[in-house]
Amino acid sequence: MTLGLAICSLIVGLLLSIVFTGLEANKYAFIAKLTAMIIALLRGLPEILVVLLSFILVHLGCGNANGRVYQIQRLLVVVSLHCL
Repeated sequence: MTLGLAICSLIVGLLLSIVFTGLEANKYAFIAKLTAMIIALLRGLPEILVVLLSFILVHLGCGNANGRVYQIQRLLVVVSLHCL
């Protein structure tokens, strides 16, 4: 379980870093500055607030799809707490 969680965290972190790097290097200044502000905000927040924010966003984005949203939220919490 621990190894699977570590691999999952590695993959998700790599994908997020690729997306944020691409957005931050965007040729449109508005998108690049907005992305830089989001990254600065996420880096400055305590980890528990980032977990809470992702928990709420997943809940709002997915709705209650037959309990599937709760599985995604539990995964996010476990992955985020693992990084503490």
